[in-house]
Amino acid sequence: MVVFSLSVTSSRMIDIQVQMSERAIELLALPDDEPHFLLDLGCGSGLSGSVLEDCGHMWVGIDISSAMLGMFLQIMLWSSGVYCQICI
Repeated sequence: MVVFSLSVTSSRMIDIQVQMSERAIELLALPDDEPHFLLDLGCGSGLSGSVLEDCGHMWVGIDISSAMLGMFLQIMLWSSGVYCQICI
């Protein structure tokens, strides 16, 4: 039986999500000469948005999961980014 610690599993999941985000950006085939403003539907914790920022883009994320948006807000407390929470 193989037992994974939460931190190792989380790190692996984060690595996979980053790779998927990088691949999605590649598939968009955006011109390299200027930043773009992108919409991330189902942004979750904002990991994809961080990858977009690392590539020089701006983004807005939308998610219906309050738990995932809560994770996003916790991450943003340690970041210099700007966020806005809208409840309907």
